[in-house]
Amino acid sequence: MKKIYTFFAIIFFGFSVSAFSDELKIGYGKFDEGSDINENYMTEITYVYDGRNLPYGLQPIAGALEHGSDKSGSDAYMIYAGVQKKFKYKRFGFIPSFAPGYYNNGVEKDLGYDLQFKSQIELTIDLFNDYTLSYAMSHISNADLGDTNPGSDNQMFFITKKF
Repeated sequence: MKKIYTFFAIIFFGFSVSAFSDELKIGYGKFDEGSDINENYMTEITYVYDGRNLPYGLQPIAGALEHGSDKSGSDAYMIYAGVQKKFKYKRFGFIPSFAPGYYNNGVEKDLGYDLQFKSQIELTIDLFNDYTLSYAMSHISNADLGDTNPGSDNQMFFITKKF
C-alpha cells in the first residue's frame, strides 16, 4: 500500500494546472464516527475529472477508500465511481457528491451488502497555487438492498491538487 501512496504523491506534486484541470484528492479521517465499536481510521483517494462535457456542471469522480484498525490487522475497502457538483464563492466552495461502489468489509464492520452508496458534502477553501483544503462528511449505506443496513457516518480532511 505504501507504494501506491508514493506513486500518487509523485503525481500529486508533479503536475501544473491547465485551463481545464483534473484534480486528485487525498484524505484522512474517521470511519463510522461516533461508534464505540467500529470507529477507526480511514484514508481515501479520489480522482476528479474536469467534466467539460457533462451537463449541469457535473464532474465524474472515481476513487477508493480503506479503513481499518491496528487491532484487527485487516483493512476494509470501497471502490466507487460517481459525480460531484462544485459551488464556488471566491476562495470558498461547497461540493455535494454521490457514488455507488463495491465494498469489502474484511473483518471490519459489515455494511450488509457488497453494493454501497456514498453520499458526501464537502466544504473547501483554496490555498495557494493549485491546492485546496477541505473538510467532508459522508454517509455510506446499501439503501436497504441487504438484509441489514447499518450504514456508516464518516469525517475526512482532504488536500486537493489541480493538474
